[in-house]
Amino acid sequence: MTAVRATVSPAASTVVASPPRVGVVVGSARPGSRTRGIALAFAAAIRAGLEPSNGDPMAQCDVIDLSDLLPALGLHVPGVDPVAADPVTRALARTQAAQLLVVASPTLKGSYSGVLKHFLDLLPRAGLTGTVAVGMMTAASAEHRFAVDLHLRALLVELGARVPTRGLSVLERDFERFDSHLDRWLSENLPTLSALLAGAR
Repeated sequence: MTAVRATVSPAASTVVASPPRVGVVVGSARPGSRTRGIALAFAAAIRAGLEPSNGDPMAQCDVIDLSDLLPALGLHVPGVDPVAADPVTRALARTQAAQLLVVASPTLKGSYSGVLKHFLDLLPRAGLTGTVAVGMMTAASAEHRFAVDLHLRALLVELGARVPTRGLSVLERDFERFDSHLDRWLSENLPTLSALLAGAR
């Protein structure tokens, strides 16, 4: 896959006075997955749109890649002798610490991945209360392009997150044209995110 650049058109830039802490949860079990690449470019573009600068926007994003937590994720039992050094416990805390959370997953059997569901199930009830979340999913088939809003959005809302915009769905056939899809999403949704995040402080 060609490297995806995080570009933000001037019209899509909506500056906030105090940019939020941005977290990215990559719900793919494959290290270095295409979903990870798209997710990082998506998060970087949102971050750059909220605070344009000459620096690397990803330097301000906390990336939680679930492929890095295997097999510990499958062995983790919440509430049983929690250890501060446990990587899963730390990843859950980092997820909850984000003010703006991008949650990404490949589409598997018409929905988000099992590893993502397992990870988010480890959060407490309403564990994302106060967090603004944006869903993003990659898919091979056009018939799955609505899965991000039908399935992933519902999961995030169930956890208490505020999900004020539609998610971003990227078909595999569009990976090489991702910049144009990204610019359109930013133009339509970045003002809403900016206004909500500004009001939260």
